[in-house]
Amino acid sequence: GINENLQIRLFKYSYAHQFNGYFMLGDFSTGVSLLRKIERRLEGYIGMLDKHSELVLFYKIASLYFGNANYSDALKWLNRIINSDDEDIREDVHSFARMLNLITHYELGNKDVIEYYVRSTYRYLLKKGDLHQFQHYILQFIKGLSRDITESDLTKRFTTLREQLLPLTQNQYERRAFVYFDIISWLESKIEGKTVAEIMKSKSKAI
Repeated sequence: GINENLQIRLFKYSYAHQFNGYFMLGDFSTGVSLLRKIERRLEGYIGMLDKHSELVLFYKIASLYFGNANYSDALKWLNRIINSDDEDIREDVHSFARMLNLITHYELGNKDVIEYYVRSTYRYLLKKGDLHQFQHYILQFIKGLSRDITESDLTKRFTTLREQLLPLTQNQYERRAFVYFDIISWLESKIEGKTVAEIMKSKSKAI
């Protein structure tokens, strides 16, 4: 009814908008505490959303949790995208969810499953014909992580990946990817030993 429609609209424009803002500013902790506050009501709203909005919302929620280093929570929401059977809706979100899933498993130190996910992500992206240059670089990078490497070698690899990706932020076709997941900030956080939030906040201040 009208009331339900109004509720969805309010949700989409207030909460979804707020999540977006926290995500863009790197203010993940505020985003996550808002999420936790409305968690019980969240499922009700999700049931009212169309598939397209639902997938985007799942991705934004996963990104907030990821940015706040709540990796298991991030995986829960990423899996809802990866396991949904509507791959034709928002293929871009499906692709980014798989990339972020890989990086989240890396953060959790789940080395045993990383190789499996690298293979399945590669297959998925090739099947979709959607292997952008940036995805290729990230997959190559993560593939190379399965061997035991030293801390300093790891930092070198993070730096190399950052150098490969930076030019792509200027490329029209590749650039959209960085709106979904600011991998450059993630790499810088690894190189500088800071949190993603610290890096992103200092960047938003500099603008």
